[in-house]
Amino acid sequence: MRILIGLLLLLSGCQSLQQSLQQQGYLQLSCAGSALRLADDACSQLAWLDYWQQSAQLDWPTRKAMIAKLGEQPEERLQAIILSQPSDTPYQSRLRAQQSMQTLIKSLPPQLATKLDLLIYQNAQKMLEYESALVTLGKLNARQAATLSEQDSQLTEQQAQLDAMHAQIQALLKLEQRLTSQEVTNEQ
Repeated sequence: MRILIGLLLLLSGCQSLQQSLQQQGYLQLSCAGSALRLADDACSQLAWLDYWQQSAQLDWPTRKAMIAKLGEQPEERLQAIILSQPSDTPYQSRLRAQQSMQTLIKSLPPQLATKLDLLIYQNAQKMLEYESALVTLGKLNARQAATLSEQDSQLTEQQAQLDAMHAQIQALLKLEQRLTSQEVTNEQ
């Protein structure tokens, strides 16, 4: 009986020591098989990071097919958002995910919402803004290139007109010179 009581005390002491070490960060969490849940606990958040890492390795057509199979539950919406984050995702799909994230983030637990806002929303927003700026600059450059091309053709046309006028002036000067030299010879 004493041995049994001793073992129970030893086991309870080990369990409280393990909990104390985990709280202090000395023991790693055992999160194997954690489900994708919208919760503030560390295992849930690690599960989402693992999902993000795995989805980033897939190509867009594969991720697009996965998104099409998802429903409207908050966990599924977050999955769709994460699947839309890699850079090979078309702009419109990333924009749609960003709009969905704005709505979803309001209903998440506070710590998870803060982390997802920092990791997903803010970074994706910057990328969308940069891409939009690049598209705008591309259109501006295209317009300027068209204007330059038009101005170049106008300059070429004006140069041809100037050359023609120059040729006419040269011809008139030669004619005048001939007439002047004929008058001088006629006077002599």
